[in-house]
Amino acid sequence: MIRFIRYTAILALAWLASCTPVLEPQPVDLLVDNLVLNEPADVEPARIGAYSALRSMSAQTMMAGDFTSDYIRHNGTFTDEREFGTKQITASNGVVASLWSNLYRTVYVANFILERLPEVSGVPKPPGGRCWLKCGFCADMPTLSGRTPTAIFPK
Repeated sequence: MIRFIRYTAILALAWLASCTPVLEPQPVDLLVDNLVLNEPADVEPARIGAYSALRSMSAQTMMAGDFTSDYIRHNGTFTDEREFGTKQITASNGVVASLWSNLYRTVYVANFILERLPEVSGVPKPPGGRCWLKCGFCADMPTLSGRTPTAIFPK
C-alpha cells in the first residue's frame, strides 16, 4: 500500500510538472508588434513615445556625466553618488544600470518605429517625412550621450 501511495505521488508530481502551459500562461498585458503602428494616425503617438523614451534617460546621463567630471565631495548616505564622486564606479551602481536600460529602451523604440514606418501607407517615405528625422534623432542621441560620461564608456 505504501508503494502504491508513493507511485501515485510520483505520478501526480510528474503530471503537474508537465502542465506548464496551464501554470505559466502568456501575459495578456504585453502589446504585440503587429498591433502597433498600422495606420497614419498611429505615427504621432509612436513619435511621442520615442521622445518619452529619450527624455527618460536625461537624469541618469546628467548624473553620470556631470558627477564624474566635477570635483564633488559626497556628504550623503547613498553609495551611487559616492561612487561617482570618487570615480570608483562598481558594476552594481543603480544609476549606471538605469542609464544603460534607458539607452537601450530609447534605441529600441526609435528603431522599432523606423522599421515599421515603411509598412504604414500614407506616411511620407524618407527623407521627406519629419517622423523619420525625429526618430532617427532619437535613435542616434543615446549613442552620443552614451559617449559623454567618460566613466561608463571605455575609450
